[in-house]
Amino acid sequence: EKFSQADKLRKDALDPAFKKASQSIDNLIQYQVSNAKNEFERVNKLTKTIRIASIASIIAGLVLVVLIGLVITRSISCGVRELDRAATMLANGDLTVRAAWSSKDELGDVSRVFNKMASEFSNIITQLHQSSSQVANAAEIQAASAEKVSLISTNQNQQASVAASSIEELNSS
Repeated sequence: EKFSQADKLRKDALDPAFKKASQSIDNLIQYQVSNAKNEFERVNKLTKTIRIASIASIIAGLVLVVLIGLVITRSISCGVRELDRAATMLANGDLTVRAAWSSKDELGDVSRVFNKMASEFSNIITQLHQSSSQVANAAEIQAASAEKVSLISTNQNQQASVAASSIEELNSS
């Protein structure tokens, strides 16, 4: 009889409570699964957005790097072309040429040194021209003096010959 009372109590009180608790647990699980699905979809969308933003950032960075590379390459090539032009003109004898590149980088430093070198070359060549002109003038003066000495020597030789002839005539008479 106690078993039948316990069985009745279980059927009347525990089974409905168990059913209610089981239903509540199932509802809680279903709520958690639904929230997990929603969170998963939200994170999935966020991941796609981050992936797209990352790809866009990488592409923008690459474009920026290429543009900066082009600007740097253009800057360097313009400086090198200017130095090449000036060096070619200097090599062809134009001592007045100067490199017109005045940037504040290494090529600007090379340009300033090139201009100083060209100026020194010009000064040295000018000094050489002046020295060669002085040597030429001195050589002309020396040649003129040598010619005068030669004329005087010739004249003295003739006068000595005349004197010798006169002495011989005096001695023979």
